[in-house]
Amino acid sequence: MTTNKRSTDLGVFKTSEIGAAQMGYVFRVLTSLLLAMTPLSGCGGENKAEAAGPDVEVAQVVEKEVPITRTWVSTLTGKVNAQIRAQVAGYFDDSDVPER
Repeated sequence: MTTNKRSTDLGVFKTSEIGAAQMGYVFRVLTSLLLAMTPLSGCGGENKAEAAGPDVEVAQVVEKEVPITRTWVSTLTGKVNAQIRAQVAGYFDDSDVPER
């Protein structure tokens, strides 16, 4: 009579030889060792010098008056817009209104 035992070959051991609880313990121990060794893998070796920063231009600070101007492109519309059309033909040459 044969018994139907499930076994998996793990190289040296078969799962039927060591219990499932022992298998979980071995897995946890190996995982813990792997996680503990991971940070240590970056230690040692040669120390690399830090890369030099890019070259930048340096300017002296000068205090002076600077006019603040801004230009915008816009279109104005009013509540009531009037259409202005010429009533005579010709060009506008001179104005009697002084400009500011």
